[in-house]
Amino acid sequence: MRDLLPASLARGPSLLAAATVLLTCLPSRTDDPGSAVHVTMADGASVALVAVAATCLVAGRPRLPLRALVLTPLVLAVTAATLTSPDALTSLPGYLRFLQVFVLIPLAVMITLRRREDVWLVGGALVAAAAVQGGRRLLPGVHRNGRLVRRREVRAVGTFGALDVMGMATVVSYGLILLFALGLELHGRQRIAALAGAGLC
Repeated sequence: MRDLLPASLARGPSLLAAATVLLTCLPSRTDDPGSAVHVTMADGASVALVAVAATCLVAGRPRLPLRALVLTPLVLAVTAATLTSPDALTSLPGYLRFLQVFVLIPLAVMITLRRREDVWLVGGALVAAAAVQGGRRLLPGVHRNGRLVRRREVRAVGTFGALDVMGMATVVSYGLILLFALGLELHGRQRIAALAGAGLC
């Protein structure tokens, strides 16, 4: 079964995890509130990441960590909520998106992050994404050309679009938390750089 896993994927599946994070920074063109499903490049990368993680499991390296079982009640709860909703079919896209973001991708990252280098790679991608979103949200304020939503100017939209400000805020907050944690752990100039980065976020 181990032959099912190509050597290149065995050495660096965490590259897909980093790519998934970075692809969220591609500008969003999904400002249409009438569209229920928006498929992006990051979605495609996340599908590839889950496929690689599944291949790793089939090949027997590594084994699924026991801590992954904490996601079981979450899956059962959201499945029950979807099945008992007034319109389960209409709820299906949200159900699939929930499983993607809160179950499948976390499991895939848990499987593909094996070495310290993998953690630094994905963590670096997350910080880079936070820097892009944070910088992008400042530009409209400088140029005074923010987006309008319901006749109100909304400046801090990042690359997620005016209708998904929380997407931008989530990425920036993750980068802030990671940099702040590094600032508490590191020493010397590295600590100063990490805390300064957290402050900029």
